[in-house]
Amino acid sequence: MLWKKSRAKSGNSNTDAVLTDEIPEYIAQPLCTWIRRSEMMLCIDPDTAFLVPENFDTHKKEEMILEFQETVKKTVPFSPLRGIEDTCNYLLNHKEDWDPLLVEYVAFLLEKIIRILSVSEWGEYRVNEDPHQPQSLQPSSSVTYLQRLDICVQDLEDILDRGSSKWRVSINPERPGLIERMDPNQQKMVKTSLSHRDLASKQLAKAYSEIFGREKDYDNGYADLIKAVEALANPLIGPRSTRQTLSRDANDMFDQNWHYVIEPTESRFQVQGGMLRPLMHALMNNHSSRHGDEGRYEPINEKKAKAAFYVAVLLVEAFRDGYVTKDRPQSSNVE
Repeated sequence: MLWKKSRAKSGNSNTDAVLTDEIPEYIAQPLCTWIRRSEMMLCIDPDTAFLVPENFDTHKKEEMILEFQETVKKTVPFSPLRGIEDTCNYLLNHKEDWDPLLVEYVAFLLEKIIRILSVSEWGEYRVNEDPHQPQSLQPSSSVTYLQRLDICVQDLEDILDRGSSKWRVSINPERPGLIERMDPNQQKMVKTSLSHRDLASKQLAKAYSEIFGREKDYDNGYADLIKAVEALANPLIGPRSTRQTLSRDANDMFDQNWHYVIEPTESRFQVQGGMLRPLMHALMNNHSSRHGDEGRYEPINEKKAKAAFYVAVLLVEAFRDGYVTKDRPQSSNVE
């Protein structure tokens, strides 16, 4: 479940700057401070009114660190079982552990916070604070535990944005955490495609996390892209078929003479069934793992997966918004 409101950004955005995959000191310091806040939030009783060390449950932190170690499948050096009480200070004094451990732990804490928010009544609302007022996790009668968690998420968004990090926050409750940052215009297009409450958006969201998230799974992500397009194309093109696939949709478009809302006017450039039909065949036929034939199998690489993602977004929006029909578009007089 996604939040409907988000705090307005203040100051200048660095999204146009060169994005960095490294952890420079100027971003490591605020990330470590964020870790301290998040650990406090996750290791206190939700009914506790004050965020003070006296209310911090060290046993909860031990359990959380052990869970993190199981997640990353390695022993971490800042475990309370090793006598480390302050993760933030430890990381600030051990730069050799920043990459990739710092990002992994931030993503782990973020995921736990988002899962708490997504299963609560808070899921449909997000704090809309005054961006010109300083944000704080100090005790306040008007700030609830869930609001504090939400401020944690927003603060991390701001840190990553200001630091020109290649990572940004993903609040998709199915695959929460950190995800690769896109060009702002591309991000707007993707956000629109993911905002609908239908199967196509759900499959696109899964593919988005698998292709652009920290834990890559290009093959499964590619398969989810195909399912996203089929979720809209199948009921429209082959509503009576129980075995409709994207390839069959494309073939039926050829037989039934479907069209995209804009088509080439010169006959030599026209494609029977519409200009989107070759893209549908290309998306389907480049997923070799669907054949179950080891001799034909070729893993999906990053470049192909990302290219397929943008093709799938185009196809989903075209079918969703009625841009693919059986009605021939009006010819333009402009050559």
